[in-house]
Amino acid sequence: MHSNILEKKEGVLSHFTDDFVAQRMMSMGILPGSNVKLVRSMPSVGAYYIRANNRHIAMREEEAKSLIIL
Repeated sequence: MHSNILEKKEGVLSHFTDDFVAQRMMSMGILPGSNVKLVRSMPSVGAYYIRANNRHIAMREEEAKSLIIL
């Protein structure tokens, strides 16, 4: 079943729901099939910290929701 990273804290990236976020992530080498994990969340300020392919990335809630994982 597909979930976004905020619902299922860890998994394999299936696809993106936002083309702009997809372009940014893929330019950093984070492609579908990458292992992703939610490291830290601060929902009160809308900030999330993820690890993907041993890279740590901070992103906004809207961006994090667009990462669909298996």
